[in-house]
Amino acid sequence: MQLPRISGSSPAEKILRFVGVLGVFVLVGYLFWVNHQRSLESVTDQGIVWDQTKSLSPEQRDTLIRFARVMQNTHGITVRIRITREGILLPTMDSKTLMIALCPPRREARVVFPPLLRHALRPGLEAELEGPVLLPYWENGRWQEGLGQIVLTITEHMERLGRP
Repeated sequence: MQLPRISGSSPAEKILRFVGVLGVFVLVGYLFWVNHQRSLESVTDQGIVWDQTKSLSPEQRDTLIRFARVMQNTHGITVRIRITREGILLPTMDSKTLMIALCPPRREARVVFPPLLRHALRPGLEAELEGPVLLPYWENGRWQEGLGQIVLTITEHMERLGRP
């Protein structure tokens, strides 16, 4: 295999052309990498929020995805949010998964913390998030805001963990 020859009328022109060709290869490689990262994030984001009811707005969905990314990057906790129409069925989870599941037609909610987080946070927080926190939002039909309140409450408690 023979490498392509770079022609030029002077040594400086040859070097300049070589740097230009090398720059094109580096740029194409970088753009390929950026595209790959965006595709990977898109696939990952689809697994974070699963909305069978199609009731979340794009802004609400993006907010939930940002929350999940922060939890993953700062605490190493995987967040899964499931919104169903036919009842809540929790999948098998590992020891680093925080699950938030809602079934608006049945007014059901489940919040399951990973075992270590459950012990670190206030006892009974899961039950509080499933019941009293969400109850007013079920009654006025704005459960999406209730989901936001659950996320906000979890965020506040996680921030308190880092404080003395």
